[in-house]
Amino acid sequence: MKKSTIQKIDLGLLQKELRKFENMWVAISGENKIIGSGSTYAETISKAGSREDVMLLRVPSLDASLAPSA
Repeated sequence: MKKSTIQKIDLGLLQKELRKFENMWVAISGENKIIGSGSTYAETISKAGSREDVMLLRVPSLDASLAPSA
């Protein structure tokens, strides 16, 4: 896998769309578009194709906290 050429991904723009992919992997293009998804990393890579401008991200459970509470 080559080093990414993506400069900036704005997950805030994808907030509503990412809700559909809770607990799944997503492939996001350099144009801030979801171009593939799957239950495994390998499945998501295969759906994204051979593009080099892709970031892979696992969408966490949306009812869980990512930071410990005090």
